[in-house]
Amino acid sequence: MWRPSIASGRVIVIPKNEVFEFKFKIIKSEKIKSIQIIVRDKKVLGIFSDEDEGEDTSSGTAEVIETGSGEYVGKIKTPDKAGNYEIFARIVDVNGNVEEKKITDLRVSEGFLVKDNRGAPIEKAQVLFYYYNKRNRLYEILPPQIFPIKNPVYTDRYGRITVSLPIGKYKARVTAIGYESAEVKFEIHGGSNADYPEVVLKKSPFNIITAVIYYWNILIDFFSSSKSFVKKLSDSVRFHRLNAAVTTTILIILSFIGLSSRMRVPIWSIPYFLIHKSKLKNAQDQLISSIKGRVVDKNKNGPIQGADVYLLDKNNNVLNHTRTGSDGKFSIDTHKEHKYSVQIVKEGYGEISLQSSQFTSSSVKEIDLGSRKHQNLYYFRNLDSIAREFFSVLFEALLLISFGFEISLGYSLGWLRVLPFILISTLNLGIWLVHLSNTRET
Repeated sequence: MWRPSIASGRVIVIPKNEVFEFKFKIIKSEKIKSIQIIVRDKKVLGIFSDEDEGEDTSSGTAEVIETGSGEYVGKIKTPDKAGNYEIFARIVDVNGNVEEKKITDLRVSEGFLVKDNRGAPIEKAQVLFYYYNKRNRLYEILPPQIFPIKNPVYTDRYGRITVSLPIGKYKARVTAIGYESAEVKFEIHGGSNADYPEVVLKKSPFNIITAVIYYWNILIDFFSSSKSFVKKLSDSVRFHRLNAAVTTTILIILSFIGLSSRMRVPIWSIPYFLIHKSKLKNAQDQLISSIKGRVVDKNKNGPIQGADVYLLDKNNNVLNHTRTGSDGKFSIDTHKEHKYSVQIVKEGYGEISLQSSQFTSSSVKEIDLGSRKHQNLYYFRNLDSIAREFFSVLFEALLLISFGFEISLGYSLGWLRVLPFILISTLNLGIWLVHLSNTRET
C-alpha cells in the first residue's frame, strides 16, 4: 500500500491494481458535506462535454473521511490498465452544490518487469533496490526500515514486482538462476512519462550446479510458503477444532480397520455378522446346529493349521469366521432355517467353497485343500495379508488411543462436540466384545 500526500500539479507513479492511501487538505471546509475521489482516464474528453453525457468515464471512485480541520484521507485502487490518469475531488456542500476539482495527475505503470530475451517473464528473480544519496552522490541499498517495501524482492509468475517508490533516482540489481545478472538505473519523477523499467536477462550456459540450485530454491520456497500458511492457521481456534475432528475420525477409521482385520470380517459385512449373532442368541437350542470339518493336505497326509474358514450368506456377506486348530478342525454355529456356504482359504493353497447342506452335525467332514503351491511372487502376493496382520496387532492400541484422544478433547472442546466420536468408538468396542465372546464359546 502506498501513502502519498498528494501535492497539486505533480504526477504520482503507482503500478496497476495497487491500493494506495492519499491525504489532502481543503481550506474553509466548514460547508463541505461530502467528498468523493474519482480516478479518470486522461484521454477522456472534458468532464462536461456532450460525448461524455450519460457515460461513466471514471476508472475508480472512493469516499474520503475528514481526520482533522480540513484534512481528508482515503484509499483507492489504481486501474488495471497502464496509462495516464487524473485524480479529481467531487465536492458536495451543505446546499447541494456539486463541484469537481483536479487534485493531481496519476501515472499507472506496468510495474517493474523482468523478462528473458524471448519476452517470457522470469519468476523468482531477485531484485535489490538502491537509492541515490544526493549528499555523497552514491547509490545505497534501500533500507526497508525507511521505505515500506521488502528489499530484496522477488518477481511473481508474471515477472512483475509491484513496488511503489517515492520520487527519486534508483538502481536495481537483478539476479536469477540460469541467467546473467543485470543492473539498471531509473528515475521516478513528476513527468507524465515516468515509469518503472523492463529488465531483460540473458540466459547463461547450462550448468548442472545451477540447475540443482534452481530446483533446490523452488523446494525451499515451497516449504517456506507452507510454513507461513500453517503458521497463520495455527492461530485459528476453528482450525484446531477441525484438526482435532479429522485426527479423531482417522483414529476411528483405523481402529475399525483393526477390528475388521482382527475378526477377519470385512467392514461392510460387520452388520450382517451382528445380525447373525443376534439370531443365534435368540434362537431355540433345537434350531442351532454346528458345521464341523477338518482341513487336510492329503498329499502330506496331515492337517492344515491356521486356515481361514468363512461362513457366508447367499449374497456372500461374511457372517462368521474361525480358524482351524493344530489338528485342522473347525466348528461354526448356524441356524437350521437358513442356508449358508462355507469358504476355506489358506495362504499358499487354493480355496474351496462348500454348501452347508454338505455337512452333517453328527460327523466331522474332512476337506482336502490340495497340495501347497509354489508362488514366485510370494512377498508381493502377501502384502494384503501383512497389512491385515499389522492392523490386527494394533487394534487394541488404536482403540485405546481413540478413547484417550476423545476424552482429552471432551475437556477442551466440550463433551457434546466429542460425543458422536465416543459413541462410534464404544460401538467399535462392543462389536469386538461380541466377537470375543463368540470366540471363547467356540
